[in-house]
Amino acid sequence: MTQRGLSAPSNAGEREWLLTAKLSVTRLRSDLLHRIRLLDALDEASRRELVLVCAPAGDGETTLLASWARRRTGAVAWRYLDPTDTR
Repeated sequence: MTQRGLSAPSNAGEREWLLTAKLSVTRLRSDLLHRIRLLDALDEASRRELVLVCAPAGDGETTLLASWARRRTGAVAWRYLDPTDTR
């Protein structure tokens, strides 16, 4: 099990697993507290071409965006970045 809640498939190559982990919306905990005001603000902001969510590490940006992506009816592009992404 990884930090993001994905298990590496035993029959898939490392590259395929890495792509799946970086391009899949993060799984949410079942006991998640939904932050309706922030979700509504993201709905409003999504009318723009780009929305940037910025906060200190550990403040819940990934959880907020995953929750928002799951409640949307339209398409969502997801790209998880980490310090090893240099390009």
